[in-house]
Amino acid sequence: MTNKRVKSFLGVISLLSLIGVAMIISFKQYLVTYIDGDVISIVLPLPTYTLALTDPFGLHAILKGETYGGAGRWFCHWTLYTLFHDGYFLIKKFSSDDIQSLFLTSALFQWFCHWLMVVMIALYANMHRSFSLKFFLISCVLAFPFFQLNHWYANAAIIDLSVTYTAFYGFPLALLMLFFYPFFRSFFLSKAMPAVAVTISLIIGLFLIFSGPLIPVLGIFLSGVLLALFYLKSLPTNPEFHLYDFFRRIKKMPLPVLGMLPAFLIMWAYAFYIGRFNSENITSILVFDRYKLMLSRAPSYFFHYGLPFWYALVIMQFIYLRRFHRVILKTEEFRVIIVIGIMILMYLLLLPLGGYRHYRPDILRYDVTMPFTIFLIVVIISGTLFLLQSDKIKFRIPLLITTLIMLLISWLQNFPIRNTREEQELNLQVLANAKTDTVILLPYSSNFFSWQKIEDPSKSIFIRQMIYEWGITDLPIVFYQK
Repeated sequence: MTNKRVKSFLGVISLLSLIGVAMIISFKQYLVTYIDGDVISIVLPLPTYTLALTDPFGLHAILKGETYGGAGRWFCHWTLYTLFHDGYFLIKKFSSDDIQSLFLTSALFQWFCHWLMVVMIALYANMHRSFSLKFFLISCVLAFPFFQLNHWYANAAIIDLSVTYTAFYGFPLALLMLFFYPFFRSFFLSKAMPAVAVTISLIIGLFLIFSGPLIPVLGIFLSGVLLALFYLKSLPTNPEFHLYDFFRRIKKMPLPVLGMLPAFLIMWAYAFYIGRFNSENITSILVFDRYKLMLSRAPSYFFHYGLPFWYALVIMQFIYLRRFHRVILKTEEFRVIIVIGIMILMYLLLLPLGGYRHYRPDILRYDVTMPFTIFLIVVIISGTLFLLQSDKIKFRIPLLITTLIMLLISWLQNFPIRNTREEQELNLQVLANAKTDTVILLPYSSNFFSWQKIEDPSKSIFIRQMIYEWGITDLPIVFYQK
């Protein structure tokens, strides 16, 4: 091999090694994470959520005007239900410890979602150029420090410590990025979408239709943006608008764009409407009051923890580009970034219209601002990749060093790794060892498959039933906490 090929080979091996270490560490983080208080109610499921699983199209809402838990969120409920039934029992076949199998089921799903999102961020950071393994791997390495599970978790988390919220937010958002990726590639590279990519996007899109709460709104926005981008690209350089040219220009747009995006836009609008029948959206807090809450909280939310560090990276990269590569600011890629940025801002401004949750008292929380976080990360990685190729060595080296230091600081915020499953595991072992139908007292220092302390034995009914169905106990064991 030539010297250049040896260096390239060693570079790839080094990047793969870093990714391998990050995969091991991230898996360990998820393996010691508790299983949250919403899992039982969805997986059993409680009567409140039965329709969410059995009526994916929301016919009870449309035809009967019924409100029920999880309306318009079939895919999220189905994902969690399948994970803790089929997924759990599959893993259980390879393990003699039912309790470990349960935690392993949860950890594997969160770990998979983590790395699916890393891959999607890396792909989006490179979607304007022909695929390069080197730049893809560099992007993956640059992406994983942004995944926050400890100190900066409160406003920048992407994968939730709660497996339920991962199924409702991080997972469908990663799939939505996968759905739109071939369209963006086709736009930037001016190439037809491969049939395989069209098929994969179609299948993913059908599952994503009922994947509220974020997906319908983001799907509508992104479909509209892409339709506008493809239409504008079909215009001549100096267009003179004539009404009769409108449809002719539309016909010049790629068939998958014309065939899929309008159809999915309509279906996401329908899913958004079905979501209005979600009983969890019912609130006495007026829209005006929700805006007051969000706007009063916004400065402290968006300028706290790690986000200011990330803003600083974007600002420094922008100043560098404006000083030495001003032509970049006039490119198609930069204009698309601006358009998507405006779309994200519009999305954030619409958040108060999505209802009110007691666990999200200020409207803003990492789960609903996740699109903004991901957009910020993609912009930073794209800028960093450009710096790596810049010929202004005297100026780019200090900026690259600053970027790497900030990324290292971001990554270190994940340590020490917190073990939040320990008491939950011990309580499961107590119940598993109980060979009696008497009421069991569990010591309390954290919640047990619930968001509240279970002080009344009768309130353990659904939890004990699910633990029994998992095969962890020989019979449903009544318990309470004190």
